[in-house]
Amino acid sequence: MTTDEPTTKILLTGQCTLHWGRMEFGNIGNYYVLEPLVRGIHAAVPNAVIETTFQLSKRFCDKENVRCIPMDLYYGWTGNDLNNAEDELTQAENTESNSNQGTYLRAVSEADLVVDYSGDMWGANADFLGPSRFKVGLLRDRIPQVLGKPTAMLAGSPGPFPHTEDLALAQLTYSNFDLVTIREPCSREVLSTAGFDTTRTFDAACPAWLFEPAADDHSQELLRKAKRLADGRKLVAVMLCGWNFPKGPFDRWPRKADEFQNFAKLIRHLSLERDCLPVLISHSNGFDPKATDFSLTHGRDFPIMQALAQTAQHQTPDIPLMLIEQVLEPWQTKYILGACDFVVSGRIHGAVAALSQSVPTMIIDYGHEPKAHKVRGFADICGMQEHIVTPTEDLTAGFDRLLGQSAAITKHLQKDIPRVKKLAKKSFEMLTALCEQQTTLK
Repeated sequence: MTTDEPTTKILLTGQCTLHWGRMEFGNIGNYYVLEPLVRGIHAAVPNAVIETTFQLSKRFCDKENVRCIPMDLYYGWTGNDLNNAEDELTQAENTESNSNQGTYLRAVSEADLVVDYSGDMWGANADFLGPSRFKVGLLRDRIPQVLGKPTAMLAGSPGPFPHTEDLALAQLTYSNFDLVTIREPCSREVLSTAGFDTTRTFDAACPAWLFEPAADDHSQELLRKAKRLADGRKLVAVMLCGWNFPKGPFDRWPRKADEFQNFAKLIRHLSLERDCLPVLISHSNGFDPKATDFSLTHGRDFPIMQALAQTAQHQTPDIPLMLIEQVLEPWQTKYILGACDFVVSGRIHGAVAALSQSVPTMIIDYGHEPKAHKVRGFADICGMQEHIVTPTEDLTAGFDRLLGQSAAITKHLQKDIPRVKKLAKKSFEMLTALCEQQTTLK
């Protein structure tokens, strides 16, 4: 396609439709996905006009050429979301014209292509966000399918699936996507086991593998400080989140000191036995949506990292470690991770940020439900499955295994990551092919 062709209107929607700021300013991994996803769609369809139910800042919309439509059109936590979705699907099935402004059906009717991006929430995990959330999302996907609009679900981790009447609807909806790309091969296993038709399903990788770091004075000064404190020792970035504890929920706070003991043992091992400097870093941010002057604040991960530092220092008062207390932007965080010698990450996209820069990384799995098969899948896709550990096992042994293989791991990643990045671009190449096919058919 060339830019002088008529514009293609794309509706970007899906289970990542969240309140303002959640995709940009919360879990940093969300932004690692968001930016290359939007840029990839623009690259795939250069004449695209993208509307989205994702709630994004004016800065992002202006920079990335996106226009937001109201979140409530997809799901609004109103108590009527399921009824609204069912009513609009009925209208679509009856081919009723819909001139009402501000409806999801109208937004779909005006679109040439609908793209669903739901990450790991196209399945039962969606219902942790709100009542009947997964079913509402399925109905929202069915509307363009019933209207004959081309639909694609890109770079998802579908599943797990509920053993309810929603499973049949999910199977029907999935079989009617024109294109599905999954970001880890094990998602295909999940789909096949649940009885889904994967005829139009293709392997890809998460757009986050394509996110680029950026250095500035602030991040460079933090790195210089870390190297001064290290005084020749290796730098090991350590990230934990609420999912890594054996006991949920993920946002439970405060947590007891004994819940940090296994992680603190690892910190002591790194500092005292492996001559490393642990650099404790948060991989989530927060913000006050009501503030007149917007600014980033610490997110849920920071108190966890702070408590871990305090636990380790209580047991060994002079233990060498560094807690990064400053709030970092996603590109700054990735820059610092890439400058470390090793990374221990309880955030899968924190692991991606390091692995994509060929840094040997130990991945800490979820410790409680809901489990996410994406952790295994992301490790599998770059050959790092041996370096996933559970929160209750001996983390020191896991790190020693990583340390002993570090030279080979770095060499492997330097060779393999270009292939993974190429795989991440596959979703957008196939989107181009879908649009060209639709143009030919017209």
